[in-house]
Amino acid sequence: MEESLEFKDIYINLLFAMGYHPHNTTMTIKTRPQHTFLYIVEGEYEYYFEKQSFTAEANNVIYIPKGAVYSYKIISEKAYCYQVEFDINNSTFLIDPHPQKVNSFKGIKEHFKTIIDLYNAKHPLDYFEAQSSLYKLCTLIPIKQENQKESFSKIQPALDYIEAHYKDKFNIKLLSELCFISESQLRRYFQKEYKMSPIAYKNRLRIEKAKSMLLYNVADIGETAERLGFDSIYAFSKMFKMYAGLPPSQFAKNKNQPK
Repeated sequence: MEESLEFKDIYINLLFAMGYHPHNTTMTIKTRPQHTFLYIVEGEYEYYFEKQSFTAEANNVIYIPKGAVYSYKIISEKAYCYQVEFDINNSTFLIDPHPQKVNSFKGIKEHFKTIIDLYNAKHPLDYFEAQSSLYKLCTLIPIKQENQKESFSKIQPALDYIEAHYKDKFNIKLLSELCFISESQLRRYFQKEYKMSPIAYKNRLRIEKAKSMLLYNVADIGETAERLGFDSIYAFSKMFKMYAGLPPSQFAKNKNQPK
């Protein structure tokens, strides 16, 4: 019973929804700034990541986790899809981030259409209905299996601390003490679960937050850097480019292009 309580505080926030014909037939995404569901209405896509690939076609559903690094290519003459973007306040239960073709369920296309139709609605009840359909889609998200829980549970206190204090300065020693393990063990568990160090995990989280702020016009570049605890715009821009592959100014210019 106690294990299930850790999921009680998870909430999902709808960020964007649309139906569109893709402008680009090929694209490389260096870091996905938000969680995304795609429903392919028409066309055929190929996805590539970590020397793997899969093909998706009409009526297939694709889930792309925040932080995913991948490329895609449209291999049909015509293409049209529904796209729903959202955020999860705690996504540490997810499997390694890469695009995945997920199982569907009866009526799933209508859920996508409901979200898209009601996304811009002004009445709160309409938005609640859109959120309800989004939660239904999220039942398709693949999660970690039982055999992955041990190392994950050992670093949960560190993950919680990073999530709450990603704007602040702290060191590995503090995180290891919170988990009652050595610094080397902490690094090893983070490498196993996330393929990166605890500090790199923190920095990636900061940049993901920055992407959302810039993508949805929450703040300009200078204010974003200040809110996320950077000492200067230069330091922010340098780290943003390291993790996102382009400067924040360029990211902000590209934000209106469908992905």
